[in-house]
Amino acid sequence: MKKILLSFLIIGSSLTSRAQCEFLAILDAASWDTLIKLSTNANSVIQPFSLNNKFDWEIRDLDGNLIFQDTTKDIIFHPGVPTSDTISACLWVTNINGEICTLCDSLYWKDAIYNWEIINHNPGVVVSVEEYFIDPLQVDGRLYDLLGRDIEELNTVPSGTIYIPGRKKFVKF
Repeated sequence: MKKILLSFLIIGSSLTSRAQCEFLAILDAASWDTLIKLSTNANSVIQPFSLNNKFDWEIRDLDGNLIFQDTTKDIIFHPGVPTSDTISACLWVTNINGEICTLCDSLYWKDAIYNWEIINHNPGVVVSVEEYFIDPLQVDGRLYDLLGRDIEELNTVPSGTIYIPGRKKFVKF
């Protein structure tokens, strides 16, 4: 039962991370045939909100050849390919907790507006979320109820009851 409860807690934190990555976007700030400026909204959607997020950009042609890479939030680069080609832009954002979101999208030259255009506006995905399981009895080996009374066995705690192992509150399901 402890493992199920901890799984719910970990899945909940993992879902939060996945949800925030889904809002990550590559923004086409400006572009011309020989110059592209891209940015990201990461500092406003990746939690905890921080100006200390780490950025890793890779721009590649369709053959996978590296055109440009950088570690700043906003990038300006020369595409180095004809406007008839497509470019792949990938961004990895690492927050201050070490969680990593990644986002890759493609850019193509849109003749009608003379601009490089983002094709899919894909949502970001979680690459890494630290998940770990803690056996609550291993912290100090004791269980308490909300009034501070010792609980001898976890199986004696009724479902729906809050219990405290190792200074953290859990609800038994």
